[in-house]
Amino acid sequence: MPDERTPRPLQPARVLVVEDDNLVQRALGRVIVAWGGSTKYAGSVAVARKLLRGFQPHVVLLDVRLPDGSGVEVAYEALATRSVRGIIVVSGQATAPEAFELGTLHITAYLEKPTNNKDIRAALIAAMVEPSPMGPLPLASLKARGMRALVEQVRVQAFNSAYLQAEGCIAETARLLGVSRQAVQRMVKQYFG
Repeated sequence: MPDERTPRPLQPARVLVVEDDNLVQRALGRVIVAWGGSTKYAGSVAVARKLLRGFQPHVVLLDVRLPDGSGVEVAYEALATRSVRGIIVVSGQATAPEAFELGTLHITAYLEKPTNNKDIRAALIAAMVEPSPMGPLPLASLKARGMRALVEQVRVQAFNSAYLQAEGCIAETARLLGVSRQAVQRMVKQYFG
């Protein structure tokens, strides 16, 4: 199994880094380029909107708190583009309503700051390899399906994300989800037969 420093090809991934901290922007960009991707930076909602149209990214790496608005706005617009295969939220300051709203959208991963290269790499690979066809979950869907169905859908997505990030390792999936290995084995049987 490759270690954290071994690059996995992200070529020809285009990654839009939406982050208002220049140091974090550049650090993320260097890592993405080292793994074979190309990147553009946006420090605001306004710049991100322009780059979504012009750069046509495959993945959006997104902070929630931006000087001119919320990254949630960018997430909605990114989902409406044809090029975006995944959204990775990297934030330490999302409010409860923002986190809930992000939970109703297709995001590949939610990484809390500070994060590490291993988690970012796993999320980027997941976005490129396993893009979900799911877009924004309309409120009408909640009314029609009920809260239990929504909770189950979120649980399945969380499990799939952790399982993919752990590269199928039961122990690592259990660690990421904060559950026992036996619980993960039951979920594997339930979700994958």
